[in-house]
Amino acid sequence: MSFSGGMDYAISEVRAHRMEIFREQAENYDIDGMELDFMRWCILFQSGKAVGQTRIMTQFVREIREMLDKAAKKRQAGRLLLGARVASTLVENQNMGLDLRAMAKEGLLDYICPTDFLWTDFSIPVEQFKELVGGTTCKVFPSLLSGVGQGYPQYMQRENYRAAAHNFYSFGADGISTFNIWIGNMNDPVYAKLAEGDFLMIRDIEDPQKLAGLNRQYLFYPLWEKGEPPTVGANHENRIAFNRAQDKGKRKTLRFRAAEDFGDTRRSFHFRFVGENLTVLDQVRIELNGHVINDRLRRRYHPVGRMMVAEPLGLRSLGPYYHYDMELNRSFAVKGDNELAVTLLETDPHLGEVSVDYLGRNETLQPAEIVFKELELTVKVKNAL
Repeated sequence: MSFSGGMDYAISEVRAHRMEIFREQAENYDIDGMELDFMRWCILFQSGKAVGQTRIMTQFVREIREMLDKAAKKRQAGRLLLGARVASTLVENQNMGLDLRAMAKEGLLDYICPTDFLWTDFSIPVEQFKELVGGTTCKVFPSLLSGVGQGYPQYMQRENYRAAAHNFYSFGADGISTFNIWIGNMNDPVYAKLAEGDFLMIRDIEDPQKLAGLNRQYLFYPLWEKGEPPTVGANHENRIAFNRAQDKGKRKTLRFRAAEDFGDTRRSFHFRFVGENLTVLDQVRIELNGHVINDRLRRRYHPVGRMMVAEPLGLRSLGPYYHYDMELNRSFAVKGDNELAVTLLETDPHLGEVSVDYLGRNETLQPAEIVFKELELTVKVKNAL
């Protein structure tokens, strides 16, 4: 990884410096505990060396736990909690140099908060984290954040928070963590409208049973396109991309998860996504969980794309695109992980590589990639609270 922005915890002086800060807080202030934020900036060791350094981080967390216990005893207080914000997949935590199983088994951590660096990840595999800490007292609190994805100016709305929290609870979360909730300048009416869900969603997510009876909307947007930092080994692109010159005939997939019973007649399930940079002469086969759904999809073509003027409304600009949508039921969708697959059958013969002589330099220009993204699932509950 070329991205930098963190301290190297392999250096003892770095650990000592951080420990002094923690000790000052624990001994001089009436705190209830500490939360270690390993997600700022997801870099704990030099590039390529983190996996072999897990013992260093486990020992460091052990020393923090011992320091908190001593501080609590000195203050004649109860146990001071120790939690950690960690990456949203197991492979990323391993690549960061974190052995969460060892920390939980030894009782060093009271809870962990799986989370993306900056955006709400609707597809956090909560059950994997629960299995990882199984048999210990460590709790799992996945995180909600205000942002929806890289390059998207919009913010999570109330129904989006509900959907993510419903997923988390349904796959075993002990509770929900909130982080980076961007309240911002509420004197700005546009911002106030975008952020209004931040104030109200707390009432929705505190009770899983109540939450299940509320309307909700899942957003499966690109979190970090093309492997951009600060990802640490997992794919969070959340999109299907085709190179016109190289990918004809290829089938590519995108997974998304929704804890919904698609056979429940008390609910409706509206599925939508976009196919960017398509022309009317491009041909694709679209499948959902192995079922070809081309004939089921409604589609609308937007030849001029989605312009920059849409960004203040929370929409990212797009090139020419198709808008696809359909109603889902158990014939096509399943509770849990689903797979959208697209095969590029034919490409527009008028779009191909163009060679140009630009100021004496020969250059080859490629047409824009065909990209399928911005998956949304809207769940409407009859007689919703």
